[in-house]
Amino acid sequence: MFTKVTLAAALLAVGANAQALLINTPTALITCQPYALTWSGGEAPYFVSVIPGGDQAAAALETIGEQPTTATTDAWIVDIAAGTSVTMKVTDNTGTSAFSAPVTILAGSSTSCIGGGSSSAAGSSSAAGSSSAAPASSASSASSAAPASSSASSAPASSSAAVSTAVSASSAASSRASSVTSAVSSAASGASSSAASLISSAAPS
Repeated sequence: MFTKVTLAAALLAVGANAQALLINTPTALITCQPYALTWSGGEAPYFVSVIPGGDQAAAALETIGEQPTTATTDAWIVDIAAGTSVTMKVTDNTGTSAFSAPVTILAGSSTSCIGGGSSSAAGSSSAAGSSSAAPASSASSASSAAPASSSASSAPASSSAAVSTAVSASSAASSRASSVTSAVSSAASGASSSAASLISSAAPS
């Protein structure tokens, strides 16, 4: 009986000395500026995250630092847009969770850290893709247009060649006709001269 009472008293003492898990509410969160989050109690290791303000059942917007951690503090670079209401959440090794009060993020002097820079890189990639694609399209259009131009210019050249060939053939035919005409004229003249000679010699003297 005495042993049971002693054990119960010891368990009560341990329970009394154990600290409840809690996470401190940030005083001010400013975009792209670090803030030292702190928590205490519970049983390490811990899982620390940021959730939508006041919604304890919501999925985490992001986790903080190395997970899990045995530390009770971590510096968070506030990379969520100004005007967003957030709650800090810590869960210990037993699965117990503690929450801060909702805090609205304030605008800072920079927004370069918002979203971890992933949005601006996609836009650059997209811009790079667009700018590189445009010259390619132009080059393709130019190269495809080039044969058309060549074909168009080659057609007149072929026609000119055909005309020149026809003219040359016509000239050659004219030359041959002239030669034949000359030969006929010469033959006729020769025949006339021979006839005249025969007539002269046959006439009585």
